[in-house]
Amino acid sequence: MAEENVQTLRQAATAANKRDASILGELLSPGVCWHAKHTGVDLVGTYQGIDEVQGFFARFSEAWEEWDWDYPELQAIGDTVLARLHLWVRGRNSGIESENDVWQLWTFRGGKVVYFEDFASKQEALEAAGLSE
Repeated sequence: MAEENVQTLRQAATAANKRDASILGELLSPGVCWHAKHTGVDLVGTYQGIDEVQGFFARFSEAWEEWDWDYPELQAIGDTVLARLHLWVRGRNSGIESENDVWQLWTFRGGKVVYFEDFASKQEALEAAGLSE
């Protein structure tokens, strides 16, 4: 199941790059808790349930004209996947480009994401998962 979770995130990145939000219903548990800390200031927050997470992504796509999501590192740790997201975006109104890496923890139950949180560093993510490098 751990490798399936890794593949699921690869598919989610592909869908995100195609601007296809329909994968959210397949990816997320109805009661998902989505904790976004390292994103656009107006998107930072905790989102409960699929509808709120879909709202997060709708606002994300309103803010950014173009983006590219890539997961150069994915590591299964039991039911959780540690991921390094490399994200490039271009602002819809400003045209300003930004590129950075964000570390994420995705926790799965029954093949669906029940918890998501992002971090500024790999060390922070590992510590949150109860691990160290």
